Amino acid sequence: MKPGWTETLKQLGRKGDIIRSMAARYRSFDVANRLELLDGTRLAGTTLTGRIAGTVILDEMEDRHALILERTDGKVSLIPLAPGQRPVDVPEGAIADIRFTQAKARRSDHTIARIASLSDGTWSEDRHASLDPESSPAYRLAHKRRLEALRRAGIVQRLASGDWKIGEDYLARAAAYEQARGGARDIFLRSRAGPDALVEADALTWLDEVDPERLAETGFGGEVRRARLERMTVLRSRGLLAEQETALSAQAREQLKANELAGLAAAEARASGRTFQALEHGGTFSGRFEKIIDTHQGRMALVGQEGAFTLVRMRTGMGAGLGRDISLTRKSTGIDWMMGRERGPSR
Repeated sequence: MKPGWTETLKQLGRKGDIIRSMAARYRSFDVANRLELLDGTRLAGTTLTGRIAGTVILDEMEDRHALILERTDGKVSLIPLAPGQRPVDVPEGAIADIRFTQAKARRSDHTIARIASLSDGTWSEDRHASLDPESSPAYRLAHKRRLEALRRAGIVQRLASGDWKIGEDYLARAAAYEQARGGARDIFLRSRAGPDALVEADALTWLDEVDPERLAETGFGGEVRRARLERMTVLRSRGLLAEQETALSAQAREQLKANELAGLAAAEARASGRTFQALEHGGTFSGRFEKIIDTHQGRMALVGQEGAFTLVRMRTGMGAGLGRDISLTRKSTGIDWMMGRERGPSR
């Protein structure tokens, strides 16, 4: 048999198991003929778009999961995630971009390489401790375990003294090791709702952004094509799209964004009895970070105080501030967030 046949058989076995489990759940399409098990190591720089049909476990021992993606090009793909990676807050039925990026050496690899560069090309726990006296035993043990994993892959060598020989090409080989394990994948949520639910939305939706040239005639691509045509009819009836136009103008796009924000603000005002206060340029607003709202233009933070509230676009990593006091200032470069203490409900 040709080289790699054992891994091929493993993949075929996994694919067979997955097909059987999927067939019971998704009777509406021919899973066996269209399921494509992707090799993430060959997809760096590629973006796939589609509907998340579910998740499956590929390998319980290695904590490997995979997404089932009904793609806009009509295919159905099984996309393995990196070991330990799980889709966070990506509901079944959501539309997402899966971006494959070139894997990089880990932060621990850079630490190991730095220690080795100061120690004649070797790493040891004692040497690490002497060069980084604030490092904890657990921290150094994690680096040792990383080296043990790379030793099994033939990337580093453990000497008779117990030290580790680190080659000059260590970082490049560590990155290649990560790439061989499946590379890196970033999941970008485009819409929590399916295409049919976007047709009537008074907001700028994913349907308004999609490139029709990339849509298949069948499968999920066909669904999107039909929904997009219905969406254009709705937009024309609202005076946002001229009869011969197929793409929204910049003005119409901004109008739809404003409509969505106005609708969200009105709903919150009715529910809470408070007044919406837009955060204008140079303005400030202080209150409690009450909740996160999923919108068609991304996640928004609702910050409230007694009698008033505002809505602003979420910043990466700010979700941890939920429930805390916050002060917002709109500047020409964006919105500054100043976090305060955590406290209970404001009303």
